[in-house]
Amino acid sequence: MLLPGKKVAIIEDPTGKGYHVKVGTSIGMNDGVVVEILKDEVVVEEKYLDETAQTRARKVSVKIPKDEDRGGEGR
Repeated sequence: MLLPGKKVAIIEDPTGKGYHVKVGTSIGMNDGVVVEILKDEVVVEEKYLDETAQTRARKVSVKIPKDEDRGGEGR
């Protein structure tokens, strides 16, 4: 959902509970932080340990399905 001057996304967990997130919101199990919200995806930066035990970061894109992809009718 894009609002004037603000970008907010609604993320649903596996149990069906929804959460409003914005840039800077902590999310996920790998110390993820929302770094960007686009019209069709949310970009999360996660931290992980590589094979040399160094902390690294990776960006993961979470696609936002269109209403017709979810079977909705213009929600």
